[in-house]
Amino acid sequence: FVWANGGCADTGNAYRYFLDNIASHGYLVVTLGKIGPKGAESNYGKWPREFAMPATPPPLDGPTGTLPHEMKAAIDWAVAQNSKDGSPLKGKLDTSKIGVSGHSCGTLQALAMSSTDPRITTTLMINGGVWNIGTGGLPGAPEITKQSLKTVHGTIGYIHGAQDSALPNGQDDFSRIEGIPAMLAVRQDVAHSGTFWLKNGGAYGTVALAWLDWQLKGDAQAARWFVGEDCRLCTDPRWTVERKNFP
Repeated sequence: FVWANGGCADTGNAYRYFLDNIASHGYLVVTLGKIGPKGAESNYGKWPREFAMPATPPPLDGPTGTLPHEMKAAIDWAVAQNSKDGSPLKGKLDTSKIGVSGHSCGTLQALAMSSTDPRITTTLMINGGVWNIGTGGLPGAPEITKQSLKTVHGTIGYIHGAQDSALPNGQDDFSRIEGIPAMLAVRQDVAHSGTFWLKNGGAYGTVALAWLDWQLKGDAQAARWFVGEDCRLCTDPRWTVERKNFP
């Protein structure tokens, strides 16, 4: 499971609470960027709700954080480690099941990967999507367009907050996706910063883990979060859910 940060930033431990929980359930988690100071994790439960994704793409003239090709490099590294003599990961990874994800600008890096690499099993777009006006994005974001949605490999899920400034992007993405299983789940009273900095990633962490367990492990109990008229998200008044091409 490869993760790209909000802002396409290079602080690899900023989403520790969210990602640690996923890793604790048997996933190898690789996050783009360097491990930053402990203070990068210190906003636990206190991240500002007003943090927002720009409504339109900003110019690509700021400092570069992570780059889209680093996501491919992370996957290539993990696949190589799985067969490398002396590697602590040798024989321990199912390299036929690969997920990519990100927050905000990081969703564009994830989509750039899953729209071009057939190894990807599932993509999780969290509080992000392709801008409806123009192309490009924050420094480090790939110059992808809505056309990329036509070549996504595997399944795709969108998780948003109802107050998320990027929600229109995700809704428009979802409306354009054809031919693959897709979900759009919107949590009430959550803005663009999400719930990443709550314990275990909060509500987003719970839903993201269930999605990965279903898509990457084939877990039938995890599928109940999403499948059926009475799915767990469908019957939770705090969430609204749209699905297409589901079993």
